[in-house]
Amino acid sequence: MRRSFAIIPPGSVLANLRLKQLILSGDTQQRIHWVRRGLQIKLQYLYKQVLRCHIRRSDHRRLLTRVLGTIAKCRKELLDAGDVGTLRGLEGKAQQAWFDALRYLMPASLGFTSRQRQPPPDPVNALLSLTYTQIYLLAWEACLMVGLDPAIGFFHECAANRQSLACDLMEPLHPTAELWVLQLFNQQVFRSRDFSVQTSSNSGNSCYLSASALKRYQLLFERQRSPWKRLLLKCCRVFRDQLNQWEPRWPTNNNG
Repeated sequence: MRRSFAIIPPGSVLANLRLKQLILSGDTQQRIHWVRRGLQIKLQYLYKQVLRCHIRRSDHRRLLTRVLGTIAKCRKELLDAGDVGTLRGLEGKAQQAWFDALRYLMPASLGFTSRQRQPPPDPVNALLSLTYTQIYLLAWEACLMVGLDPAIGFFHECAANRQSLACDLMEPLHPTAELWVLQLFNQQVFRSRDFSVQTSSNSGNSCYLSASALKRYQLLFERQRSPWKRLLLKCCRVFRDQLNQWEPRWPTNNNG
């Protein structure tokens, strides 16, 4: 089992960063700035990944042209969005257009029709969820390595049992991960036979990798770990450095 640890800055430095994260999370304009910045990066990556599919998949070029148009429109509208809710809506619209196209790019035998979580009902959703979880853990670790509190985010609201900043900082990596999963299925690295489905009267179908396929997946993910972690560390350092330079309006102590 992989074990890791992080050497974090002295307490005073760490406390100062955490205080700034807390202030930022309650500062509407700063939140809008960082959410917009993060989504601009994400949609830029998404556009590039869809463009790669557009070049390679002539059988679905018309569909992918529409997706590129939707993403381009959302990227433009990000600039004028005045609140976090509108920014979230634009990101969701672009992501939905991509997932709508993904159902046609995946092998039909996998039964993928839309993004569904908790539980994933088909092999595509199962592998997407597993990959997102692996990246989430990398982002969590990257936050700790640079002295950020992974629980205090600006795009994802703070919630119990969620490292919201890790969720924020992994968003730009989603398009790359989704393309990787698409390639794994189209190259038949994984097939339907590598998954099992469990049926529950409460939650419906739950799809999981078999034990042998999971071992193969972990070996394949290890090849992606280093470049993806480098990207996450870069994002964390940029955010940390910007926080260090930011001089917020500190709360005043009225107790003397």
